[in-house]
Amino acid sequence: MVLLALVALGLIAWAWMTGRLAGWTGQDALALAAVVIGAKLLTGGGVAIGLLLAGGGALWIGRHWGRLRGAVFARRPANAADLDAARDLLGLLPWADERAIRTAYRNRIVAAHPDTGGDTASATRLAAARDLLLADLAARTRG
Repeated sequence: MVLLALVALGLIAWAWMTGRLAGWTGQDALALAAVVIGAKLLTGGGVAIGLLLAGGGALWIGRHWGRLRGAVFARRPANAADLDAARDLLGLLPWADERAIRTAYRNRIVAAHPDTGGDTASATRLAAARDLLLADLAARTRG
């Protein structure tokens, strides 16, 4: 159980250092630590305190799961060079809205699609550029 707790704490440290826990608060970290410590106490004989810690931490995490899940699994923001390359590929200006992004993608995919004589790599690059720009636009309007 000690090895499992060390692995869990290592994963948490990795996620924090890579920025994947950016949306987590100190209370969220305490709740997760309570679950880990409570699980350790449950297996070591401290049933009452272990159940209290693990249950309380799990309750906190359960109530805030939507926010926590979004913070952990969110894509990292794209850097400016990636966004510029995506805009160049689709022929867009920096202030392009969702409609402009989708229209530019539709116009370019007609020639690049493998069914119309294009190649798979070009179609994939266009789709990735569209997805990147739409995700960036959503992140900017949301935050």
